[in-house]
Amino acid sequence: MFGESILWWLKNNRSAVHSIRANVLTKEMNGHKYCICFGLEDGQMKRFPVDYYAYISLKEGEEGILTYQGNRFIRYDRGGE
Repeated sequence: MFGESILWWLKNNRSAVHSIRANVLTKEMNGHKYCICFGLEDGQMKRFPVDYYAYISLKEGEEGILTYQGNRFIRYDRGGE
């Protein structure tokens, strides 16, 4: 488990940072774990674990700019150009 976490961390750190137009499709909560699924402008869907504050601040259907690195959510700017 610990070794797997280190491998994901290394993979994320080696990945490029991407910013793309996206909308919030769904929000999921399982215990104290929060995830948000985004629909990207290129037709892909990406699901990210997020912290509580990102989870409560984003609403399904919102449009904006998603910034991520590998499978790591960085931020979501509402509206964004």
